Amino acid sequence: MGGLVLALFLQKYSPATQVNIYESTDKLTDVGVGIGMFPRVWEIVRFLGLEDDLLEVTGTSKDTPREC
Repeated sequence: MGGLVLALFLQKYSPATQVNIYESTDKLTDVGVGIGMFPRVWEIVRFLGLEDDLLEVTGTSKDTPREC
């Protein structure tokens, strides 16, 4: 997750920097796990303008309570 956020940050704030993202598997599947994020991480997600997209793919809304 950290590498992906770094790549998005560089794309947004340093467009001259070329970033390549590699996935180790050729097929993505549901595995039934969750990703927990500390409040500071969520602030960074918002700062990068990714909050709405992340909420959409997770099927949650801004009104969903988040535990800290």
